Amino acid sequence: MAIEGGNELANVRFSYTNTQNQGIMENTGLKRNNFNLRAFVQPAKFISVDAKVTYFNQYAQNRAEQGTQGIMSYLYDIPRNVQIDDYRNYQNPVNYAAVSHSTLGQNPFWTLNHDVLDDTRNRIQGFAKVNFDITDWFSFFIRVGTDLVTQNFERIDQYGHWYNPQGYLNFTTNRVQETNADFLLMFKKAISDD
Repeated sequence: MAIEGGNELANVRFSYTNTQNQGIMENTGLKRNNFNLRAFVQPAKFISVDAKVTYFNQYAQNRAEQGTQGIMSYLYDIPRNVQIDDYRNYQNPVNYAAVSHSTLGQNPFWTLNHDVLDDTRNRIQGFAKVNFDITDWFSFFIRVGTDLVTQNFERIDQYGHWYNPQGYLNFTTNRVQETNADFLLMFKKAISDD
């Protein structure tokens, strides 16, 4: 969705995008919202302002993990003579351990339906640029921009997990920000007649 309007001295545009994807594996997915706002205004003949801000929010449910605790490593260890549906009853009701035909105790359905590996990502990007046209041969601009990302991870290995039998709980927040500013002086004047 987008809305825009303006005239020769000012214009603005707002857009919104919503994405909802279901993963190829059960109990996985991705939801994303993206908001954009861009504006340009020329309040006087010699000055103009250009600015943009983008807000991005994303939630990933049961993101597939790589390595020894990833789904693919669990699938590789399943004997070829065992039906994959035999693993759907993934927890032993007596000791709460993962049901498996492997000595390691891995079960892909445990990972998909019992453990949690979710993350949320929020990102704000923006810039503002002010341009000054002082004369027909001298101008300059000042610009500042920032990018802020906050990502929250939630990992829960339930009690009985093959690698962490007592369970495991981890909440992590990563925050990164970069801000830059610059300016540029511009001269457009002939040095000689040639």
